[in-house]
Amino acid sequence: MADVTFVPDVAGWEHAFKSRTGMLGQFMWDLTDDVASAVQKTAPGPGKPPINRTGIYYGTGATQRSIGMNLDADGVGEIEGHVYAVPSYVKFVIHGTAPHIIRPRKPGGRLKFFWIRKGRVVALPFVKHPGTMANDFLGRGLKIGFKLSS
Repeated sequence: MADVTFVPDVAGWEHAFKSRTGMLGQFMWDLTDDVASAVQKTAPGPGKPPINRTGIYYGTGATQRSIGMNLDADGVGEIEGHVYAVPSYVKFVIHGTAPHIIRPRKPGGRLKFFWIRKGRVVALPFVKHPGTMANDFLGRGLKIGFKLSS
């Protein structure tokens, strides 16, 4: 009986399982792309129904447009897909806010803005904001994206 010797193809293994262009890297790219697409569809954007206490929608679509993705392969066996939203206020959209008072930055200043309910521009010394309901669009998008890839 002949002896069989297994000779590992280290370079092939490294490429297949530890690089962006290998088999696992391509799978992770496709999965991350599915999740990013789902997150973008669930993110606040123009024309979507309001998810807030006032029933008035002020969305500009900046959050939806900022959704991005990347793939990080560190070469040690870790390949990670990242889906992100860029604006700094996204944490307040995801977790919501309690009712709070908004004051101008300069002492003695006034907040000047168009108030839809009044139908005109107003200048006020402070505003009692009713708070914002949590909108975990990243979590919902993650669940939807994984279902699409299954």
